[in-house]
Amino acid sequence: MTIFGEIVSRLKLHALCVGYLHSTPEKSKLTRLDMEKDRIERGRDPQVELPDIEFAAHLIDAMNKIGPVRGSMSGPVPTDWDVILPFGEATQRLTEPWEYEALSEMCVQYHRGLTKGKDPLCKPPMEWEKPFED
Repeated sequence: MTIFGEIVSRLKLHALCVGYLHSTPEKSKLTRLDMEKDRIERGRDPQVELPDIEFAAHLIDAMNKIGPVRGSMSGPVPTDWDVILPFGEATQRLTEPWEYEALSEMCVQYHRGLTKGKDPLCKPPMEWEKPFED
């Protein structure tokens, strides 16, 4: 895998994990993030550890600024090009084509984590055999 491929994979895994942490399992009052905080406060190891993404942290910041999902009649959907492209052009935070593509894919993965995390039996994304495939 190229260095570019490794960076994008880490960004996608980061977004997937954050979406998972923001999910609320069915019949639960707590998000998975709240559950993680509770585990740590009780002295237990966290179940979800975010990958190191220091080189491309600006893309995590961009995802947080635009919001990785949008509301729709059928529920949340990944933020799409109609938001990503104007954001990148207006802020100049995204300067390379791969950054736009990575941000789009990060929104898709965040949505996957958010959706799959609703299943109370869902394991953390790092334990999924193929985390970027359904």
